[in-house]
Amino acid sequence: MSPVGVWPTSNGLIAVPVRDGITGDPVAFGRSLDDAWELLVRLDGDLGLDWSLVLPDDLARFRPLLEAARHRDIAVRFVASELVKDLRYAACLAHAPPLRTARLLARLPACWTLRPFLRSHPLPTHPLPHG
Repeated sequence: MSPVGVWPTSNGLIAVPVRDGITGDPVAFGRSLDDAWELLVRLDGDLGLDWSLVLPDDLARFRPLLEAARHRDIAVRFVASELVKDLRYAACLAHAPPLRTARLLARLPACWTLRPFLRSHPLPTHPLPHG
């Protein structure tokens, strides 16, 4: 399965696929549902039907992409936003272009030490009640 890392930009989002260990061409897209569908169609054409999205928890709020992916039965993996923040810091990506963080996210499934941190559901954005 080819992972596709997705990260926000100032104009929308950027997706970077990794296939057989090789980073593919980045795909910039907007935030509308039509843009999300265009991205999925393009990735299907580039990668076939066996690929997944890798997103930070923060992007769980970006409903158009998630709705389109669920409708198409595309696997979506979430990474805790704090872990992404730490990885960006460790890789000196805090001030780098968004493309580099999308590449980092796409490569997470290949790193066996980080694979357990990929989840099929985002973490809650609010604290859970105690009790």
